[in-house]
Parts: sequence; C-alpha cells; structure tokens
Amino acid sequence: MKHKSEVVHDGETFIYHYVKGMEFINQAPASVYLSEGRYTWEREDDGTLVDEYYEWCIKDHLGNTRVKFADKNGDGGILYNPEAPEEDEILGTYHYYPFGMEMEGVWTPDSKPEMQYLYNGKEQVKGLGWYDYGARYYNPSIGRFTSLDPLADAPHLDSYSPYHYSYNNPINYIDPDGRSPIKGLKALYNVGKKAYKSYRKTGKVDIGKALKSEVVDIVDNVSTLADGTLDGNDVIAVIDLVTGFGDEAKKLAKYSDKAVDVKKGRGSNKRKPDSEAEGAHSVYNDRGNTTYTKNDKNPSGFDEVKRTDTEGKAHTNKDGTKVETPHVHTKGEKDVRPAVKGKDY
Repeated sequence: MKHKSEVVHDGETFIYHYVKGMEFINQAPASVYLSEGRYTWEREDDGTLVDEYYEWCIKDHLGNTRVKFADKNGDGGILYNPEAPEEDEILGTYHYYPFGMEMEGVWTPDSKPEMQYLYNGKEQVKGLGWYDYGARYYNPSIGRFTSLDPLADAPHLDSYSPYHYSYNNPINYIDPDGRSPIKGLKALYNVGKKAYKSYRKTGKVDIGKALKSEVVDIVDNVSTLADGTLDGNDVIAVIDLVTGFGDEAKKLAKYSDKAVDVKKGRGSNKRKPDSEAEGAHSVYNDRGNTTYTKNDKNPSGFDEVKRTDTEGKAHTNKDGTKVETPHVHTKGEKDVRPAVKGKDY
C-alpha cells in the first residue's frame, strides 16, 4: 500500500500523502475517493480554497475514467456549457488509445483539481505519464510495464514477454495490480453479481465492497500460482484469471468424473480475511479456520499464516507421509501436520 509519493513537474514539487482513501497534496486535503468518484477540494495555485464538492466519474468496462462531472451549483442537474467553462459542470472527458495513451481532441479538457486516476482507474504519475499498478509501473506510450513481472514464470504467463501488458490484448483484458491479466468484462460481471447478492441479503447496493471482494479473489488466485506447488488449484486459478469463470470450473471439477483433482486447499476452502479487521484475526467456517496477520503490502491487507482444514482429502508430505484430515498448513512450510482438537480447531 502506497503512503507517500513526491513528484517534480515544471520545476514545482508536489508531495502526495495517502491515508485510507484520502489524498493530501502538499499537506492540504485534496480528495476523498469513493467507489464512483470523489469528494474534492478545489484550490488556487497558492493553496487558497476555492470550492469543495462531490465529483462523479463514468467508467467503461475496463475501468477507464471517461467522464468527470459535478453538480457544483446544487440545482440537481448537470449543466453542459462548453461556451462558459466557469459554469460547465462536465469537468473532463477522456479518450484513450487501446494501450492507454490519451488521445488529443476538442473534447472537454481536465479541470482542476486534475483527475489522476484515468486508464484502468490507476493513478497517473504527474508529468511522467506512467501509471502506478501497485506491483510495478506501466508506460502507455509503448504498451509495456517498466519492470519484470513478479509472476513471469507462472504457467499462463511464461510464453509472454515479462514486460507485456494484458496478453497484448488491452480491449478485453485488464491487469488489476500489475502481476496477472484477467478478463475485463467478466470481472465487471462478477462485481455486479456480488453486489446483487449483497443486495438480496441486506437490501443495500455496495459496489465498493463487491469490487474489493473481486480484487481479493484475484489476489488469492495469484497467490495460488506463486505458492511453489503445481496442482489442480493452479489450473482453476489460471482459468479464473484468464476467463473469469473460476467458479464454473470448480463446479465442473467437483461433479465431473474426468475433472481435475482439485484439493481442498487455498481458494476452495471459502475462507478470506475479514476486510473490516484492523489486525491479526481468524476466520471460521464448516471446513475449518484460517489465521491472518496484517500486511499492508498485500493487496488484500493480510497474509495467511495458518490454515486448519477439517474437511477434504488427506495430504501427502514431501517424504511420502500421508496426513489425514483434519490437518494444519503453516506459512512457509509445504508439509502439513495433524490438527489437534481444542488447539487447532
């Protein structure tokens, strides 16, 4: 998780601080980011406050910011008046080449405070034009990341350049954190499905929570591919990342006699860290429990340190020893040990 960045542009230094969705520029509050826009403070170059208001964004299926607008006069409507920029409430329109470089044209230019979260909704580095994807930076002018992919040796990526962006197919794919592309349209569908399920349960639509859940699923798949073992879970993870149909693949694996043998482990135990937790905690369900510790560098905010599985198949350790269920997985160890009732579950 990024906390601070410093940018020098046209001889002027901008220091950005980030605190849980809030952004400060040169120590002055600039914006509070929401799932569909932001609350922003408009200032003069000398820092004098001019106005403050809610600003909303319309995005496309790849998460690209396309239109920025605000009801600045509070009349309940959005005034489009390009002849009088001081009255115009369409504050910016954005168009991109497929790999993310912005097009130039006669459309509405970006107004202050500038929107830095543009292509794929990622933060653009002021003056440089690169985008911060988390794991690495992306240069849209050449359609390549600026450093090696941490998962370059993963089965679904080893035939591509370690600098490639989204399988060289940016119309259909996105890369949420700079480590592995996923199908853009299916990710959007998954967010909508999760939001609808939440609405059925609570009566409220929470797009932000659904989006966060989808990101956690992506991180879980990436972690599965990076855990050093190759099994049925890796097959499911690749299917989910490339097509978005991981849930459907799990069902086929469960009910088909010819399906891949998916072990009852990471990604199939239905346990995820509590997004509301502030520190170390455990999550329980009918398949066992998992203990997490806080790690802000992990996109989910937590690391799995211990997992107890009370259902599923036995596990075979490296020396050939078969450990029946229930058993315990510990972070950093490929072998498991028998679980002790009253202690582990």
